[in-house]
Amino acid sequence: MINVFESMVIEYKEMENEKKLPKEIEEIINNCLLFSVIWSIGCGLDEFTRPKFDTFLQEMIFGDDIITKYKLDLAVTTQD
Repeated sequence: MINVFESMVIEYKEMENEKKLPKEIEEIINNCLLFSVIWSIGCGLDEFTRPKFDTFLQEMIFGDDIITKYKLDLAVTTQD
């Protein structure tokens, strides 16, 4: 995933030094990250699982309560 992401944003990293980043850079980076996640995880799925993954991602992107719907345990623990 990181390799795909880096290959997509390398040109912007070079622009950063020159302070010539496009005004929509945050949206570009978010889209590159999403693309990287989809292809990194999706490529390892079989033809029966891909539609479920697609549905899950779309629900997550559109702000559905996927934690409750899929009973995800995403508890964050902190170390003192």
